[in-house]
Amino acid sequence: MNPRALVSLLILALFASCSTPGPLTKPNEREWTVLVADYQWLQTLRTSQKQPPANAPRKQQLEQL
Repeated sequence: MNPRALVSLLILALFASCSTPGPLTKPNEREWTVLVADYQWLQTLRTSQKQPPANAPRKQQLEQL
């Protein structure tokens, strides 16, 4: 094997072994709780808005939503 290729492989192996594993893969319960609470709050805001009648023109439906 070419000595230059061997050195390149060793350097690549060194970088691969020293790299960080990345972000955590386990879900964070605190973050999920906050996200769910925010989503529920947004849903209550959406449902509290006046809903257009079923036979309303598309323009009126878009304006009210």
